[in-house]
Amino acid sequence: MPVPSPRRVFISHTSELSAHPSPVSFVEAVETAVKRAGDAIVDMAYFTSADLSPSILCREMVENSDLYVALVGFRYGSPVRDDPAVSYTELEFNAATDLGIPRLIFLLSEDAEVSRAVSFDLEFGDRQEKFRSRILNDSGLTVQRFNDVRQLETVVLQALMATRTHNTRPSKSRSSRGVGTRTGGKARSADPQVHSQTSKYRQVMRQANRYITPPNTDNASRVALDKIYVVPCLRGRLEISDQDRKIDLDEVLRSARRVVFVGDPGGRQNDAQHKIDV
Repeated sequence: MPVPSPRRVFISHTSELSAHPSPVSFVEAVETAVKRAGDAIVDMAYFTSADLSPSILCREMVENSDLYVALVGFRYGSPVRDDPAVSYTELEFNAATDLGIPRLIFLLSEDAEVSRAVSFDLEFGDRQEKFRSRILNDSGLTVQRFNDVRQLETVVLQALMATRTHNTRPSKSRSSRGVGTRTGGKARSADPQVHSQTSKYRQVMRQANRYITPPNTDNASRVALDKIYVVPCLRGRLEISDQDRKIDLDEVLRSARRVVFVGDPGGRQNDAQHKIDV
């Protein structure tokens, strides 16, 4: 029986959860579960430096992952330098949600016996309460609570193995774009020069295609693509064995690395391409 290839598992957490409790922290328990499941760890702690804003780098790292695992405690974490309305952990959650990446959420229980360094956030406590409430009530997710390290490792491992059983977003071969990952505890990363140039290109394409100038208008002005974009009706095959059928753009992006749009004039192929670039 073939051994399944490792998936890239992005672990989202605030810094105190990597230091508490002692001697084994909550984050270490999650990392152990990921390695036991035969997967690779993606974490901000292992990224390769790049000439990117923090918010773009976070999104790039999440986008380059197959699964998103969030470890949510009672501290909100540091606001993003170029997007201070959210913390890094909430930004990562938003990115995984927007990108359609399978999300596994583990919430530190209110009954857990933890130190004040873990349980109290004087500066951003209100924000964290709202974030926890959003996860529990607004995201439509299945959330598992945990009280201690041993229980956390068990429930994370079970959840990871369940995603393999249900074949959720199978891992695909793709470049790591300089994202730091670890398999079995060993760090690896792509050429930082390649990552930097690729990321710059992606950033330029996002900026270039976020707005369009409608033709034949008296007062030409830039209009946000999201305001006028109409989802095209696509037909095609995602696998050679597939029958020709209707498919949506999100399904295409989840399933294929290279996409060719073919259609009649006026079929909005360019709009679809612009949407992908954004």
